[in-house]
Amino acid sequence: MRTASKPLRYRQGVRPGAAVVQTSGAGGLYQLYPSENSILYHIRTDEVVVMGVNPRLNWYEAPSSAHREEARRLLEQIGLGNEADRDFLTLSEGQKQLALLCRALMQNAP
Repeated sequence: MRTASKPLRYRQGVRPGAAVVQTSGAGGLYQLYPSENSILYHIRTDEVVVMGVNPRLNWYEAPSSAHREEARRLLEQIGLGNEADRDFLTLSEGQKQLALLCRALMQNAP
């Protein structure tokens, strides 16, 4: 995983302050996570992370228990394991950013 080392230009379609994570090899897939999130409803932190698998699911599929375990593993690795069951809206801004980073990483999780 690599992050963009310099700010991306706004004209490239990226808002200032957003971070870009490369989730695949050189020239591969990139995942954008914004500096401000748009989650305005009560949802558990681990459910926010599980949202990362949605692009890989068919419209009728729900995330599996393996997806939920992977989300919790990512939260543990990044230091938010104790916050997995906590309401996302009650996290600090830094914790929200870490949870959103986990969500971005879930898009490439096996």
